[in-house]
Amino acid sequence: MWETGGMSLDQYLEHTVFYRAHPFTREDFRAFMMRQSIPFPETIAVARHLASTCRYRMMTINNESAELNAHRLQVFGLRDIFDAFFTSCWVGVLKPSRQIYERALAMSQAEPAAAVFIDDREHNLKTARGLGMHTILYQDASRLRRDLAALAVAI
Repeated sequence: MWETGGMSLDQYLEHTVFYRAHPFTREDFRAFMMRQSIPFPETIAVARHLASTCRYRMMTINNESAELNAHRLQVFGLRDIFDAFFTSCWVGVLKPSRQIYERALAMSQAEPAAAVFIDDREHNLKTARGLGMHTILYQDASRLRRDLAALAVAI
């Protein structure tokens, strides 16, 4: 429910953590959650470089709650890199459901054969591949550069 926009972070915390008393506050827990979002600077640099070439439309498909998504977009500077964010909390569907990929393709008017979908989980890649997208299993920034080059994506 939380990752598909069916409840807010406060509602989620009420049902999962604060249904009983704790020695920490809701604000402390919320701040702790946000601190768990750790950027991968080398990977962000790869994405930033690709965006700076103006050769590609950069978009994301991800599973995330609205609050965590907004936090990461702001703190990691992702709005400067990506043109669109197809996030489960906004489209109401989670990866690896076929629907989230289909909605992203339809809304962006992207051709699957011209798209490259990168994810760190094979089961998410399988659905994208089944729709005709090129896929890359993310492991680290240097491997990502090699995999993109193998697809003739200029980096």
